Amino acid sequence: MNNDNIDWKFVLLSRWAGEYPPARLDEDHILKSSQEIADDLRGAGDFTADEVSMFLAIQGYRVVFENGYPFWAVKNESLHNLIKD
Repeated sequence: MNNDNIDWKFVLLSRWAGEYPPARLDEDHILKSSQEIADDLRGAGDFTADEVSMFLAIQGYRVVFENGYPFWAVKNESLHNLIKD
């Protein structure tokens, strides 16, 4: 398999998005900044807040401003998993 044409950052961000899908504000959610997400992915590669923002905006995530700062609303899947178990 030729991996030269694979955008590994897109693959990793897509996997992250699978773990934290976009949330509606009326459902249980957490707020994460682009920098927090880039930091979460630090062990997999060097991501910038701009790369994260571009990916999430294209994927339809909602921007929420709290105390004047932008955050992304994502489903809090970890809480849902605790309740189901």
